Amino acid sequence: MKIIHTADLHLNSKMQTSLSAEKATERKEELMSTFRRMTKYAKENAIDAFIIAGDIFDGTKTPKKTVGNFIDCIKDCPETDFYCICGNHDADCLKKFGDIPQNLKLFEDGWSSYTKGNVAFTGRDTISENMYGELALDPDLFNIVILHGSILPSGAQDKDKITLSMLADKKINYLALGHIHSFDTQPFGEKGIACYPGCPEGRGFDECGIKGFVLVDTEKKGADMVQFVPVCKRQLHKVKVEIDQNDGRLSDFEKKIDDAVSEIPSSDMVEATLCGKFRFGAEKDITLLSCRLNEKFYFARIKDNTSLYIDENDYIGDITLKGSFMRIIANLKAESEDDFLRDVAECGIRALRGEDIE
Repeated sequence: MKIIHTADLHLNSKMQTSLSAEKATERKEELMSTFRRMTKYAKENAIDAFIIAGDIFDGTKTPKKTVGNFIDCIKDCPETDFYCICGNHDADCLKKFGDIPQNLKLFEDGWSSYTKGNVAFTGRDTISENMYGELALDPDLFNIVILHGSILPSGAQDKDKITLSMLADKKINYLALGHIHSFDTQPFGEKGIACYPGCPEGRGFDECGIKGFVLVDTEKKGADMVQFVPVCKRQLHKVKVEIDQNDGRLSDFEKKIDDAVSEIPSSDMVEATLCGKFRFGAEKDITLLSCRLNEKFYFARIKDNTSLYIDENDYIGDITLKGSFMRIIANLKAESEDDFLRDVAECGIRALRGEDIE
């Protein structure tokens, strides 16, 4: 049997990544379009089952239009059964929707199960301390268990999280998980695998990289059972740009930024972080650099984590408060060379220039 496993769609998410109102609306529509591409893939590739392991929506007050569009995608795949549990972001709004198609299978707070061929789909909407003892599976079937939550380290217990070791002897072949927004798999039990497919579309710069869904083949074993399939409309990227005291002109900064993002498609989203030290007087105009970078991508922004490079020779001859301060530092350094004094000098000059000191 061929099965799609996805989770954390977060349909109708606010898309809060500093986007303009227009692009935030567009990205919100792209979340639904990405789900529609997945259902189209299921239809064109004769996928038997489609698992959504929670967080279909991004709030308890999901608009009827969003729920209706989601239902329509499922109706367009009548040959594929959809197995959906709730997550921590979506309530039971699907159960309140009046027109539930026959191929949409929902779960409850306790364990419930559906069987298709030799495969059993068992899941629940909530995590509880008692769920481990209440789970009973038929060892003669290929058992898929669907849960939404974080996995705890071995030996740890938390009533709101999944203790993997307490499920290890339950004859589970595939543990379909949701909640973690990056793809991850690990061996599980005697012969199974536990898998987070990640979210199919990144929404913020904490969700960078290629996003997609998982294709599960029940005829295979172990890691060979799982294939990651990219599906996202856009990727989000975080890049570091190293600045040094030799970068003085605006064009120097712009070239280093351009080099760092040169292989990223213009349709993607970028956060470039400037690191390192710059010399006093450098043309480091973050606003202008951000505008120029944003012209090259769907969205881009720059974070400035640089600090001022202090060379006492830049100030020591000045008849200013900065010059007096650096002469005091120079006299102290003559008696004892200390890295601490360089830090003092940097903080002092930055304070005298009116900068915030962390």
